[in-house]
Amino acid sequence: MIYLKALATMQAISAERGPSNILISQAPYYASPDQVLLEQSRKKTDQLIQELYDQINLSSHPTKPQLLGYLGKTHRQLRVARKGIDFFHEPQNGRPEHIDGLIEEMFNAMPPIQSAVYLLAENLIQSAPEAALLTIQMALTAELRDNAGKLGSLLMPALITGKDLDTSNLARINETQGRILQIREQTRRLTQLLSQYGQITQSSEQMEQIYFQTGLRQYHVLIQQMQSHQQHVNAKSFTTDYVQAMQAIVGFSDEFQKLANTLAKNKETETLLSLCWTVLLIISLFSISLFLLSFLQRRIVNPIEQARTLLGEAVSGHAQSRSIAYPYQDEIGELFSAIQIVNRQHQERNQLLTERSQLVSQLQKEKEVYQSILDNTRDVIWLFDMTRKKFLFVSPSIQTINGWQVEEAMQEDFYQRVEFAEFFAALNTVLDEHMSAGARPETTIRVPVLEVEMPHKNGEMIPIEISGSILIGKDGSTHFLGISRDISSRKKSEHLIKKMAFFDKLTDLPNRSYFDEKIESMLLRAEQEHTLLGLVFIDLDDFKPVNDRYGHEVGDELLKAVAGRLQACVRQNDVAARLGGDEFVVIMPDLQDEQAAQILSERLRESIYQPFTLNSVGQLKISCSVGIALYPDHGKTVAEIMRHSDIAMYAAKRAGRNRIQFFSAEINAAVNRN
Repeated sequence: MIYLKALATMQAISAERGPSNILISQAPYYASPDQVLLEQSRKKTDQLIQELYDQINLSSHPTKPQLLGYLGKTHRQLRVARKGIDFFHEPQNGRPEHIDGLIEEMFNAMPPIQSAVYLLAENLIQSAPEAALLTIQMALTAELRDNAGKLGSLLMPALITGKDLDTSNLARINETQGRILQIREQTRRLTQLLSQYGQITQSSEQMEQIYFQTGLRQYHVLIQQMQSHQQHVNAKSFTTDYVQAMQAIVGFSDEFQKLANTLAKNKETETLLSLCWTVLLIISLFSISLFLLSFLQRRIVNPIEQARTLLGEAVSGHAQSRSIAYPYQDEIGELFSAIQIVNRQHQERNQLLTERSQLVSQLQKEKEVYQSILDNTRDVIWLFDMTRKKFLFVSPSIQTINGWQVEEAMQEDFYQRVEFAEFFAALNTVLDEHMSAGARPETTIRVPVLEVEMPHKNGEMIPIEISGSILIGKDGSTHFLGISRDISSRKKSEHLIKKMAFFDKLTDLPNRSYFDEKIESMLLRAEQEHTLLGLVFIDLDDFKPVNDRYGHEVGDELLKAVAGRLQACVRQNDVAARLGGDEFVVIMPDLQDEQAAQILSERLRESIYQPFTLNSVGQLKISCSVGIALYPDHGKTVAEIMRHSDIAMYAAKRAGRNRIQFFSAEINAAVNRN
């Protein structure tokens, strides 16, 4: 299957970085065994890419052009990375400053093949949900392996050159490790869904012990040794040990590969068996049909052919002057008797046709009235076949609201468009809830008003309000008759109201209400995941004299500038908020240690200490006092963390201002004595 080959290709590309990193660490000379290992890895990767390319070309996959595009981009990037590594290992070319670029080139080969795998998984969801689940898990595992390799590669330049890790490298290390922990949580959830496969759970536990508990701990120890200039392992030893720890991830991925192959083989066996039974059934039916045809030809077809001729004469009026004789008293005899009646019914039919023509004319007029109503209403009226997953009717207003032509909405594949997945998922959830409550044929079920986002043809998501009813036919068929209304204006008003409630009007930062809600949830997550969380309390030094000297307008301009610098300094998952006046707070989740909080807080303090250029008064300089409290070291509740960060901030002010102060028992004791 294509998706299995794509996964194997992605894993091979990721695995190729291991021997590549080992050789980079030995620059500028090759070690013969390692060079052979790299060549073998490259040969395997190229073979898998070619096999995947051939499979896609021979298939009729609906996303074939995109898949070939992703594969071509992957192969081109891989060739660029290999060329750079080979050039680097020439004795006259190996320079340490090129290492970062070489490593980055290797990682750039992964995103296109990952996109191809996820695209294949999306197409598997409808036809083979379990295979899609395995594909997503295997893709996540490959991404985990990729990021784990990237984490190790980020230390290579410093290990090879002997230079210290700079702030940029540390930030990239923290960012990569954050992504690793996210993937770790996602794989845990998917593993729980596949808990019936014991080998998957066992392999997950081994990966947790070997890589996350042992490998990452050794990684952090090495960083600490490098930062404190202690003796540590060289680049090759680190690469060898780290690659060995990553084998647990490879083992985890291999278990999913084995399971996917087993499921695919079982599916192939079931399909072959079903095909055999089908062929046998067709042969049996064909034999029976031949026998029946021979019998019917003699006893039924020939007499009926004669009756058909007579019936044709009767319909045309030529049989009125002669009688019809048939010697047998059977069904065909009754047919001949019925022909006599046809002549009388012919006149009645003409009368019915006249009445029908009048009725059609009346219905056409009513249709024109209804069509006029549909053409002039702003809401979209539509009828959806829930069984066939197809729109049977859509009013022209869909073009006004969503930009789609009626003809486009009526196409068979309209429901399967990727951009409509969220819309139809939400709609199907509501419909399934009402259907599961018990629905009888020929009934109508009123569905409560539903709010979803439906894509505009230009890609913009439009908030839509849907009301309607489920129509259950006599044969059990189900349709949904719905009315869609554009509620964009209402949503904008609601968003504005929410922003006014949770964001500071002056600085556009989250306000106290938003902060109170966010700190509770982030503290709970830190408790559940056993991570370190920091709360940074910032108070501007001598802000009141600025207001007194220049006025509140200058003070407000300064507060907005401070807020802008805070936003520029914090990490993606950090939350910066204004509590009021000149007091700000920053929530820092997922900290590695106290030193990480120190570094981030120092960045905030230094940024604020730089002179501000204000439109009203030109350059203005101000400092801040920063207090830090950590969870769980300095408190386990929101109240404790808030109070202790505030105490630490005031301790910083008492110590001379423009400084950072962590909370401690000594500071707390001093406050209690005073």
